[in-house]
Amino acid sequence: MNEAALAAFIATESRARNAKIGNIQRLAGGAVKQSWAIAANIRGGPMAGSHIFVLRTPGPSDLPATIPLDQEFAVHRSAWQTAIAVPEPLWFAPQSTIMAKPFYLMRHCAGTAEPRLILEPGATGIDHPSLALALASSLAKIHTMQPPAIRRPALSDDPALRFIQTCYDQLDQRPSAHPVLEWGLRHLERNRPTLPLWAFCHRDFRTGNYLVDEGGLVAILDWEFAGWSDPHEDIGWFCAKCWRFGAPRRAAGGLASRAVFFTGYEQAGGLPIDPGRVEFWELAAHIRWALIALQQSDRHLSGAEPRLEFALLGRRLAQLEHEILAMTGGA
Repeated sequence: MNEAALAAFIATESRARNAKIGNIQRLAGGAVKQSWAIAANIRGGPMAGSHIFVLRTPGPSDLPATIPLDQEFAVHRSAWQTAIAVPEPLWFAPQSTIMAKPFYLMRHCAGTAEPRLILEPGATGIDHPSLALALASSLAKIHTMQPPAIRRPALSDDPALRFIQTCYDQLDQRPSAHPVLEWGLRHLERNRPTLPLWAFCHRDFRTGNYLVDEGGLVAILDWEFAGWSDPHEDIGWFCAKCWRFGAPRRAAGGLASRAVFFTGYEQAGGLPIDPGRVEFWELAAHIRWALIALQQSDRHLSGAEPRLEFALLGRRLAQLEHEILAMTGGA
């Protein structure tokens, strides 16, 4: 990272006399993209003063379903303009002398995204049902978004069929067979919703991808998978057992019951929830997460991005397969 070029970029974008870069720190998390906290002092202009920005950029390798960073920035900005709780997006930069890859800057938000801290009773003083309602309201707003950066599919297209075919294609490209995942996909084929339903979706809306503090929800994070789908995909993903982090009885993200979350979503203006569609997309969530875990493991095993975290994700497959069998009556 060229700090002098970054300081000049910030000064130009903020219409300042100049800017000085202070401490730079890699932030934890971010299994797909990398994020860095950048301390900066801006001299002159409307943003004069000390700031902490977050620089977001692609990692050394990527996953097939992620959207390009310029589209992610546009979606992030659309969420901000829709009054969804997100860090304020500021400036996008294509590949330049600052870094060898594109990046964008946003304001830093204080809080924690660590699931264990959020879900442990009394750990942060957060009221879990209230947080679940705030997240339900945020999700209802997300499903009203229409960002111009990502083209809406034809109404006649079917997001369920598209999901199933994408998963089959990914399995066909793998060097070894995964019969449990194919079993799950066949179950989805036989039980898919009869009519297509579309909305703009976050597609990674779960505990671990939002920030909280003592006052509750601070910001929704990580928009790299965003796109058009059945809104029940987001709800099924949020409720999937693999994202409850040690709180299996609280089905909605480890925070509350499905009933609490569903009611909050509908009262916030979300579409009426079809429990059958949620069940479909909960099973889909476990299949999708299993494929992502394999892809993350590939990043380690191929040498493209050696990380113990990625190697361990490949070991999650057995647990996810067990849940797929339990959900389909195959166990």
